[in-house]
Amino acid sequence: MKRWGIALILLLLMDWAGEGFAQVTNQTPREQVLQLLQGVISTNQPAVIKSIQAMGTNAIPTLIEVLGYRQQAMDAWYEKVYLTTPATLQKHLSKPEFITKLRSEASFLLMLMPETKDYFQDLVPLLRDERAETRRSVASIFSMRGQNAPAAIQLELIPLLKDDDAMVREYAMVGLGQRINDLPRAKAALENAMQDQDERVRVRAGETLLRSDKNHPEAWAVVTASLKSTNEAVRLNAIGAYLIVRKNSPEVDREISPIVNGILSGTNSQMQAMTLMLLQGNGKVLTSTVPEVQKLLTNTNNFIQMEAGKALRVLTNNVPKL
Repeated sequence: MKRWGIALILLLLMDWAGEGFAQVTNQTPREQVLQLLQGVISTNQPAVIKSIQAMGTNAIPTLIEVLGYRQQAMDAWYEKVYLTTPATLQKHLSKPEFITKLRSEASFLLMLMPETKDYFQDLVPLLRDERAETRRSVASIFSMRGQNAPAAIQLELIPLLKDDDAMVREYAMVGLGQRINDLPRAKAALENAMQDQDERVRVRAGETLLRSDKNHPEAWAVVTASLKSTNEAVRLNAIGAYLIVRKNSPEVDREISPIVNGILSGTNSQMQAMTLMLLQGNGKVLTSTVPEVQKLLTNTNNFIQMEAGKALRVLTNNVPKL
C-alpha cells in the first residue's frame, strides 16, 4: 500500500507539473508552441492549429524539436507505473502516449507551415532516426512538401526506399516522385523499387513513375498486375495509377468498374470510403459503379452515406456549380 501511495503521489506531481507548464506565461516562441501543442489534442484543435500557423516560421524549430523528441528515463518510468495503476486512478492522469500524440501533431503542423531556409536540412537527420515512427513522420512531410526541397536534400530520401518499414518506403517514393524529372538517380531508385517484396510498395513505385512517364512499360506492367491483387488496398492504389494513364480511354469503365464494384460491395468500410473518394475525382468515367454506390446511400455508417452521396453526384453529373 505504501508503494502505491508513493507512486501515485509522484504520478500526480508529474501530471500537475505538465498542467502547470501549460499555464505559464509564454515568454518565448518555444514555450508558446509547446503550450499550444498540448491544446491540439483537446477539443479546441482548429483554433490551436490556427494559432500555431499564425506564428509562422517562428514555430518551426520547436515543431522539429518535438518531432525528434527522445523518451527520457522519467517518461519510461511514468509509462510503466501508469500501466500498473488502478483504472479508477488512471482517468485522473495523462496517458503515457501523450508525447506520441504531440509528435504526430507536430508532423501534421509542419506540413501546414511555410518553409524556412534550413527547414528541410534540419529534418534530414530525422530521416535516419532509429524509430520507424519518426522516419514515417518526416518522410510524410517530404511526400507533401518535398517539391520545394533542394535537390541534394531530396536525394536523401533514396536510402529510405530500402527502409525496413513499408510505410516509410511509400512516403519516400512519393517525395522522390515530385522531382523525378530533375533527378535521374531518383528515377533509377524508383525503378528498382518496383521489385520490392511488398506489393503495395511496388504499385506505389509504378504509380509514381507513371505520373512522370505515362509510357513507362515496366511501371504499367506492375500496375496492371496489381489490379488482380487479393489485397483491396493494393487494388485501389492500382486503380488510381491506372486512371493516370487511361482515364480517357473508352475501355476504362468496362475494365475498372468491376474491380471498383468488388471493393464497394465488400465489408471493409475504410476501403469503401477511400474508393468513394476516388470516384469523386474520377466518377464520370466509371458510370457502371452507380448501382453499388446507390446501395451505400443506406449504409449504417453515416460517413459512408455522405461520401456515397458525393460520389453519386459526380457519377450522375449532378455536381452543384460553385
